[in-house]
This record gives sequence, structure tokens and C-alpha cells, in this order.
Amino acid sequence: MMAKIFQQFLYPFIWLFLKIFLNHKTVDIENLKNYKDKSLIFISPHRHWLDPIIYGYSLPFNFAPVRFIAAAEYFNFFKGNPTKIFSPLVALYVRINGSIPVKRKDLSSPLEIKLKKAIEILKNNGKIWIFPEGTIVKKKKIEDFKVGAAFLHKETKVPIIPAAALIDGNLFHLNIKTIFKLFLRRKKLIVKFGKPIYNLPEEDLKKAAEFLKEKVIELISGENVNEKSLAPEFWAKYFKIYDILNIIPPYVDLLNKIITILNPQKGEKILDAGAGTGNLAILIEKKGAKVIALDFSQEALDIYKSKYPEATTCLHDLTKPLPFEDNSFDKIVSNNVIYNIPREKRLEVIMELKRVLKPGGLIVISNIHKNFSPFKIYLTSIKENIKKEGLVKTIYLIIKLIIPTIKMFYYNSKIQKVHQFNRKNLFDFEEQKELFKKAGFKHISETEFVYANQAILNYAIK
Repeated sequence: MMAKIFQQFLYPFIWLFLKIFLNHKTVDIENLKNYKDKSLIFISPHRHWLDPIIYGYSLPFNFAPVRFIAAAEYFNFFKGNPTKIFSPLVALYVRINGSIPVKRKDLSSPLEIKLKKAIEILKNNGKIWIFPEGTIVKKKKIEDFKVGAAFLHKETKVPIIPAAALIDGNLFHLNIKTIFKLFLRRKKLIVKFGKPIYNLPEEDLKKAAEFLKEKVIELISGENVNEKSLAPEFWAKYFKIYDILNIIPPYVDLLNKIITILNPQKGEKILDAGAGTGNLAILIEKKGAKVIALDFSQEALDIYKSKYPEATTCLHDLTKPLPFEDNSFDKIVSNNVIYNIPREKRLEVIMELKRVLKPGGLIVISNIHKNFSPFKIYLTSIKENIKKEGLVKTIYLIIKLIIPTIKMFYYNSKIQKVHQFNRKNLFDFEEQKELFKKAGFKHISETEFVYANQAILNYAIK
């Protein structure tokens, strides 16, 4: 209670100091949404003594108290405290602030003992901030992470939020020159929060720590986001043409195969991750299951609703944390969607899907293969139609599809240009299977070709 009162009392004063003297701004604070009363583990690089103040008071007011894990010597009023003449002040601050002392050099005590207090706090909806490098680092390079944060997550299953204090995309190093530039508004101090990490892909703590280090580096480096966008009218036209696929035999065969594997049952709750215009979702609903159709395009979901007014839709980007509780769905399906997501983000997406899948639940995923050829799908469609419908009806189908096919190629070329699509982003043959393994799924199926051998399919159990 003392820590909360102390932190909230100081909040307006330190917030004002950060704004006036350090030209401070927070970025991606929405990644903390819905965590006010829930446990969190924060991790960040450690470059100077001001870090706990900058990071702690970058969080929302109602997140207090946030307890920092600190070296035990900072709790000493005199002897051994590295802050020397400031020792009494620092020792008093870390104690009242609710920080947790850890004896870094004590190799005899196991992590369970060293981090016992932190584990208790996390299990009681508290928030812990840990600097995984283990000490203040003067170098620009991120040092290897200690296993403490990974251990806390393993023991409590609490999500981890990476964070970084940056100036011009580089870590903030404290010096007079930098402070002067911040004060004169020539630079801006940005505290950036990453997306929650709900599961670590490795059981081995050292490998899990490496994974967390990569996430922090990724957060610091960021990505140059392409801000070009296509108008809603474009997507409305694209998805209207998209449904011509419903008369293409390889596409119909793919949907039917997915339905056979998924085996929807009455009363089941199923997530269609990347539902588009709802072609697969409608087939699942007809089997009696309840589908939550998620897609990033409102235009696609509007078309789905026009075809199936009872549909339950969710406008959402798969690369962001899903707006569902843990263990929400009996089954999950994603058809030719994840190949659009950059390769470095795919494991994160798969692990987020795993989080919302119930234990024992089934996940079915298909994606376009790297040797993808629309012409082969077109050719296979013609061959299968000749077998089923005869030559005359097939010629009629070809004529009927000429204009939509030209439009589809035009729309796809425009999408690829705006979003800088790279064919190298398409899936390798065993890539889905490896993602399932890394995410910790069980009973993973062998990879098989589908969609006229232009896509791959796998399924697994949580």
C-alpha cells in the first residue's frame, strides 16, 4: 500500500519533469490496454540510474505500484551502495518505492529463493519491472539477457511487455549534451511499449532469455511502416470479385477439405482468423458451430454480413494482440492468411492463436506455398471442369471468368505494389509445421499440398 501511495503521490511531479526537461512521449501505450488490474512483467534495457523513474512514470497513473527488481546493494544506506554520496537518498527511495532486492552475486541461492517476493506479487495481480541485462550497461549494444524474466514467466504464466527508452531510434544514454537537446525540444525521448508476450517458445530458460532479447531488439529497431493505404472503395471492389473463387474447383475442394478436418460440431465456438468474405465461415455455421469471423477489412466483413446476416464479426489485425480471453475457442481455422504477415512476426501470431484456443482444441491452417502459380490453379480448374461438366460448359466458364480474372490480377498487382509484397514471404513447405512445433502444439500433422498444389495445410492440437 505504501508503494502505491508513494508512486501516485510523485506521479504528477515526475510526469511534469519528464515533459518539461526530457520532452517525453509514450508510444504504443494501447498495448497495455485492459491490464490495469492484471499482472504484468515489464522488461527493458538498463543504461543509467534514471531508467526506473523514466519507465515507471511512463505507465498510466492507475498501474501503480510497479515494483522494480534492483541489486541488493542499492538498499544499503552507506556501505556498498554504488551511488556513494547519494546512498542514503537512493536507499530510502528504493525501499519506499517497493523495489525488490536481489543479490546478484549470490550464486548459492536458486532463482526460486531470489525471486520469491516477485513471484508472490505477480500471483496477486501485481506488476514487476526487471532489467534482464542484470546491471547498468554503458554500451549501445544489448548485452545477453539473464534468465530472471523468463523464470518469472515460467512460474506465473504472466504476460511480458518489452519496453525501450529511445532518442532518434537509439537507446537513451544519459549525458549533459543529450539533456540539453531534449530541454530545447531538438530531440524527443520516446518510451515505446511492445506487444504482450503471452508464451515463450522455449522451455530452456537461456533460450527463452535469448528470445526476449530478440524481442527487445526488434522493438528498438522497429520497422518502417508503409503508410500508403487503399481506399475502402477499392477493397469493396476487390472482395466482390474475390467471391468468384466459389466456382473454382480447387478453391471449393480446399474449403471442403478444411471442413472435413475441422469437423465442426453443434455448440462449438470457432475462430476464423482472416475470414475475408466468410466463404469458409458460412460452411462452418451450416454445421451448427458458432463462428467468430475476424478480419482486418471492414469491406470484407460487410460482404460476409450481406451473405449471412446472423454472422458474428470482429474487425481486427492479426499482428496485434487478439481481443479475446485465454482459452476462448474450441477450434481455430485460418485459410490463406498468415502468408501476408512478415515472417519474423508469424510465430508471435501462432502463439497468440494458441493462447485463445482451449486445451485440447484443434487448429487448422493453410497458406500459399512459395512456388505459387495462379496459372496452375486456373489450368487445374479447367481440367476438373471438363471432367465434371464437359467441354461446352467449361468453355462457357472460361468466357465467364475472363473479365473477373483480369480484374483479380489487376487488384492483386495493386495490393502487392502498395504493401511491397515479396514472393519470398510465401511459405516454405515445412514452415507451418515448424511454427506449430516452436509454439508447443501437440499431434502436429504432416504437411500436405492443397489448392491445386499451390498451398500447404497443417493441423495440430493444443
